[in-house]
Amino acid sequence: MSKPPRGGDLTTEAIARLLASAIESADSGVASAQSGWTALTSEELAKLRRVLPQGTLESRSDGTARIVIGGVSAIFQLREVLPEFGHQFEYLLDSKTQTSRDIARGEDASKILTSAVRQAKRSVASLAHLVFLGWWRMIESNGIEAPLNRVLAEGFSPKSWTQASARSATGLGLSVAQTATGVLPTEAGALRQLGELPGCDKISLSFEHSQEPDLIRVKRVLEWERFANEVPKEVAVAIGFGWSVRLAWDGSGSIPLDTRRCSDLSNRLDGSLAELAKSGEIQFETTVKQLESNGFPWATSIVTWPHIT
Repeated sequence: MSKPPRGGDLTTEAIARLLASAIESADSGVASAQSGWTALTSEELAKLRRVLPQGTLESRSDGTARIVIGGVSAIFQLREVLPEFGHQFEYLLDSKTQTSRDIARGEDASKILTSAVRQAKRSVASLAHLVFLGWWRMIESNGIEAPLNRVLAEGFSPKSWTQASARSATGLGLSVAQTATGVLPTEAGALRQLGELPGCDKISLSFEHSQEPDLIRVKRVLEWERFANEVPKEVAVAIGFGWSVRLAWDGSGSIPLDTRRCSDLSNRLDGSLAELAKSGEIQFETTVKQLESNGFPWATSIVTWPHIT
């Protein structure tokens, strides 16, 4: 491809400013309709139209213009015409590739959420499996902090409590899921459902188990049966479903890196939780505070919302 004349330092400086704006926009993630606009003089604009390939410069009546980065092929075309700006185009190419991958992650996460909602609505048993998965994941992730006097009263040392409570996440999750849905889920059924979600068939989980006497003692320390009955069913279901979706997203590598895409995904999850609850907004914070005042001081450390960041 023949290269048109540059037109001197004026054009080079204008191109540098345009590329700086494009890179800044790529880094900040500004929507394409608003990104990359740079003020130019009429002389700069006229020279750029002669230098840049057709279709790669966009201008507005207010005297601003931008380089059009429509895709990878456009970047290659511009890089060939402007080899002295090779590093900038390499950066934009990497950014474009990363953005495409991040968009794909978000799309995969949306498919998982849609499929999980369908599962939850399919039957009570399907919902119970998801609620179990979520509570198991939440308890396993957060750990269990309990009042030391209750731990010691049941014959645990701090070390043995840490070990026994960690192995009890499976039993505690099964218990809450049964109380919230009226159906006792199974680990095999939960794993089968997880594998049915798009891109989740390779996720491998290992459910640890306490010895039955240890599980009984852990439940006594936590007053788990009373706790499970005091968590409103719609809240227990929402927490379990949300954490099960978060588990699927984590396991499949579907959470976007861009914070705005994460925020959008989190909002979609919140909307799905409210839909499943059939009672509008989930009163999560109110529930946790009520649990604390009802004798469960450890509630804030175990029961958390599946935020996506």
